[in-house]
Amino acid sequence: MHETRRFTIELSDAPDALPRVVSLCRRRGARILALSYSGADRHRPARLEIALRTDQRRGRPLAAGLSGLLDVRDVREG
Repeated sequence: MHETRRFTIELSDAPDALPRVVSLCRRRGARILALSYSGADRHRPARLEIALRTDQRRGRPLAAGLSGLLDVRDVREG
């Protein structure tokens, strides 16, 4: 059974940060439904909002995998 999961992710402004997140989601078999990215400025880190379609088995460890990526500062689901 597939489900839609939404994450808000804070990233550093490193040029590889966004591609790492997208690559991890695709490697885990998640289909990207929506993606919104705001670059960092001097007052806040970069922010990514992403909606994914995934099955329950693969979706559960996704937040932990995202949190473990280099340049990811915070991951919130919901």
